[in-house]
Amino acid sequence: MSLAGTDESRALQGRNAGFVTRLSANIIDAIVIAVTWIGILVIAAIVRYIAHPLRGYRLPALETWVSGLLVCVIAILYFTLTWGGTGRSTGKRMAGLRLIGRDGRPIGAPRAFLRATLCVVFPIGFLWLLFSRRNRSLYDNILATDVVYDWGLKPFSRKEHADSTR
Repeated sequence: MSLAGTDESRALQGRNAGFVTRLSANIIDAIVIAVTWIGILVIAAIVRYIAHPLRGYRLPALETWVSGLLVCVIAILYFTLTWGGTGRSTGKRMAGLRLIGRDGRPIGAPRAFLRATLCVVFPIGFLWLLFSRRNRSLYDNILATDVVYDWGLKPFSRKEHADSTR
């Protein structure tokens, strides 16, 4: 049964999301990033095959560090674009979450880029949620952001958000 539209979901609207909900959103985002990486490799192989059909079709064999670096770049770009715009990556949208500033407004591209870089380079900072009374990761504390429940039921005001995070 869906939580969206119920009295319980209305009560949670605008409140900071917990560890399990945010973890599920992160897993979905990791799948999106992995599929994007595989898609890029497949397209590169197709282009190479079209240019040189006698060599046969095969995926590019990159050094491990090059692959790792490119996946990190893809992840940072993905998060910067999604968080800097709507505050919702695919995972956050599916989990009914939104990334916002403490004032309740979108965080914008520069802060989204910093947060994305921190998340990719230092992923263990997410575990701070387990110890936070306000359901904030290390990145949320450093950059004054919150990940809140947002099913689009009603806009929540900055005052409501401020009251719910105290």
